[in-house]
Parts: sequence; C-alpha cells; structure tokens
Amino acid sequence: MSALITWKPNEDSDNITSYHIERSIVGVETSNVSPYAITAGQTIQIRIDGGNLLTIALNAITSGAATAAQIATILDAALNAHGGSTKVSSNGTKVIIYSNRQTDRGGVNIKGGTALAGLGILAGIRKFQSEVVDIAQVSHPTDTYTDEDGDAGYQYRLRAENSSSALSGPTAWFSPFKEVIPTSVIYGYLIDPEGKALEDTRVQFGPPINKRPSDDALSGFQPNSSAQVGISLDHKEVYSDANGYFQFVVPANTPIRIKIDSVGHDFVYKTPTAGSQKDFTDLTEATSYASFALEGGWGI
Repeated sequence: MSALITWKPNEDSDNITSYHIERSIVGVETSNVSPYAITAGQTIQIRIDGGNLLTIALNAITSGAATAAQIATILDAALNAHGGSTKVSSNGTKVIIYSNRQTDRGGVNIKGGTALAGLGILAGIRKFQSEVVDIAQVSHPTDTYTDEDGDAGYQYRLRAENSSSALSGPTAWFSPFKEVIPTSVIYGYLIDPEGKALEDTRVQFGPPINKRPSDDALSGFQPNSSAQVGISLDHKEVYSDANGYFQFVVPANTPIRIKIDSVGHDFVYKTPTAGSQKDFTDLTEATSYASFALEGGWGI
C-alpha cells in the first residue's frame, strides 16, 4: 500500500528551496537492511496494543543471511491475531512492524529478544506520533509526494528548508490527502542596554501593512505548544519569559512585522543554545523572514 500526501506552499515562498517529509507510525522499522546477520531460532519479544507479550522465534530463515521477506512472513503470521502486522519496505530491504491501530489507542512495545541487534531494532514502546523518520526531501515547488511504504493511517508532517539550509519548525501532524503549510519558528531575546532580560514584555506580530496573508496561506497548521502562536489575519501577541525569550510560529517565509512594547530599548536578538528550530542567527539574517521594529513601532 502507498500513501499520497499533498501540501500547498504559502504564497510568499521565494526563499524555500526544498521540503523535508517526516513520517510517524505506531510501529518500528528495522534500521539494518537485509540480509540480516541473525541465526535461525533467535527471538523477538513484542506486545501489541497492550496485549499479551509474544515471544516469536525466527526459525524458517536463511541462517546468517535472513531476508526481509522471511522475517516479515514469520512476524506477520504471529502478530495478525493480536492486532499487529508486518510488511517489507517498498525497496525490499527492511521490515516494518506496526499496530493495526494507527491512533492514540495503538502501541508497539518491543520488549527484547536475541534478534534485535541483528535487525537493528531498539527495545522500547512506540506510540502514536512518537516515532519520527525523515523519509524524503523534495525540491520546491513540488507539492505532492507518494510514500510507497505509507498507509492511510500513518501520520506525516513537513519542514521547509531555505537557501541557508535552515529548517523551519514542523507542521502539525496530518494524515494523507490533507493539505498543510510548512511553518517557521520566529524567536528572540529581549535584553535592555545593561544586559538585563526583559520579562513579561509584550511582543505583537502580524501581517505587514497592505500585505495580509490569504485564508489559504494560513490554513492547515497549528501551534506546536502553548508557548507558540500561529499567525492569523488579526494581530497576535506573546509575552517574554524570565529570560526575555519569546517565540511564535508562522507559515514558512511569510512576511511579518513585529512590535515590542518597551519603547526606547535597544533590543539584542540572540540565538538560543537549545530548544526551538533555528531560523536566523541575528537581525541581518532575519530579514529574509521578516522586518523588525527595534524601537517599539510597527515594522514595514
């Protein structure tokens, strides 16, 4: 089975060079490729959807050079009655183990077994949207991609890459056939001339004057957390934290303007050492994403 995903790049996308497509399944894919260096009789322990723990012996294989098809046949037969399935990847070299419940009620728990190292599988629980794999990179202005290993229940998201090789923040997860917009994370620190962080300072943002994004350009993405706000036709606002840090999410490469309440301060924008995706390192680099007002007025 395959899955077709489509997206609609926003209208102001001159700086986007490509899109990274990420997939998440309630399951796991072997990181090693066949033939697998495992011997007949080695085992894998799996629990599907919180059910019984199954210890599956890989007997009917070519010892020391097991094929993906041999492994998938054994696992699929054992898991089918317990809500799980197994298939060979479209290129024929990997094994994909997954729950038939591709929802937040599904789960694949790899408990252990002597075959894990040879297959390239780590023990652990795989839940809905917990496993993220970058499966492809396509050039702009491509707007569709077919995942040959996909399924209607799998989850996908996109990141836009710009000419400086910087990645935007991810879109919200979506199912195949739903259009989404790649997004960017804009962030900075507010610091006064003495180097003191400006806490609880309002940062407003919105479309530039005479340039409001269309409804289409704003659809299909959601804030990634309560600390990030998706832009809309109306102006939005966030407040800096105790370190002077603020951030918000907009469609990738959408021109915006920012207004900061504390008039008179010379604000210093710094790149966080950890946390959100890096979209720019300083104010100069930021101009490819947005225009900024440093003294409290709206930017143009």
